Amino acid sequence: MGYGRKLGSELQCLSSFRLRVVSTEVSKLLHSEPEFGCLSYGRLLDPIWIDPSIGALWLRECELRHGSECSEHGWAIAMQKPGFLRAIDVEVFCIKEILDPARCRYVALSYVWGGSSTVKLTQGNMLDLMSEGGLRRYMHKLPQTVVDAIEVVRRLGERYLWTDALCILQDSPQEAAEQISCMDRVYGSALLTIVAAQGNNANAGLKGIRNPNTPEVAQRPEQQRQVHQSAARVKEDAAFVAPLMTTNYELDRSPWNSRAWTFQERILSRRLIIFTKGQMIWQC
Repeated sequence: MGYGRKLGSELQCLSSFRLRVVSTEVSKLLHSEPEFGCLSYGRLLDPIWIDPSIGALWLRECELRHGSECSEHGWAIAMQKPGFLRAIDVEVFCIKEILDPARCRYVALSYVWGGSSTVKLTQGNMLDLMSEGGLRRYMHKLPQTVVDAIEVVRRLGERYLWTDALCILQDSPQEAAEQISCMDRVYGSALLTIVAAQGNNANAGLKGIRNPNTPEVAQRPEQQRQVHQSAARVKEDAAFVAPLMTTNYELDRSPWNSRAWTFQERILSRRLIIFTKGQMIWQC
């Protein structure tokens, strides 16, 4: 394995093993110094729910250790930053126009719209959606993938999420044409891209992401994942685990991977957090 998403990036073997030593105390890893030690190779998983906050650890590790290999890949150096950008502010739940897009840390969402109807930014609801807390009134109408992506961004400790349906004025042909022509800049400049690789439409959701505002007994069963992890505990806070089966085959055959638009989004993104088959996978 290796890192660096630039074209022709050399692959490097970082480690090779069939059993992994893991720590159950993820909170210590998230708040520790950069030297995480051997126990950061893996962890015991909740069989039903994903903990998106582990992505904050991956991101921090990448930013500290990989440097320009991931943040300034080949085409990103020559590519202009977006001149205009709206994004969902996940802290105050509204859509904002970003005053300085070139300096904004934002997460992009890559998904398949499919045939599902979805709330879109229009001239009719623009003022409502851009008022503080305005997005909360639409949460029950948003596609599940967008709702889950908002929760992932919150748990990553980031503030802004870009998604086409809510960040491009959909009933303005001029703006839509201008923004669509800049998609390479949007995805190439994003801090990372969340990939919803499972499902045929925007209502498929990110399997394994729990709605924090819904009691456990009321969580949608179809949102739960089913992950079995073979593990042998060696002490109270450590265990040996067998790696989960690779999902590369399913990812390559997914509807998301068959679209030209999403192919562009995958290639141009600096970093990816991929959700597929109940797993959250990091690529940088």
